[in-house]
Amino acid sequence: MATVGRFIAALRPARTVPALQRSLAQPLTKESSVYRQLPFLRRYGDAATKYTHEYYENLVRGKPVVVFMKGEPTAPMCGFSRLVVQILDMHGAKDYESHDVLEDVDFKEGMKEYS
Repeated sequence: MATVGRFIAALRPARTVPALQRSLAQPLTKESSVYRQLPFLRRYGDAATKYTHEYYENLVRGKPVVVFMKGEPTAPMCGFSRLVVQILDMHGAKDYESHDVLEDVDFKEGMKEYS
């Protein structure tokens, strides 16, 4: 256990911790350096305007069934997505469109706003 403690202490330079504390103490605004380094903090309103309300309307009205899921129907990335694909297959729904929300964070956030 002592070896692990020394190893962790060796990885943590003394100057890094105070700098990190200072950056976390700053308000998290769009101009702050921390905000720019963390792209997952961006919201739909900050995203490029390619994903508009009309864009999602066209996607939803394009096919009788549209699935927004994690992964693809042939390789779902979560249990819920896998279950949705199994239910659609069980009912013989072959002509459905799927969109992987994990491919683009802006697409996913925009879909949340749309729904």
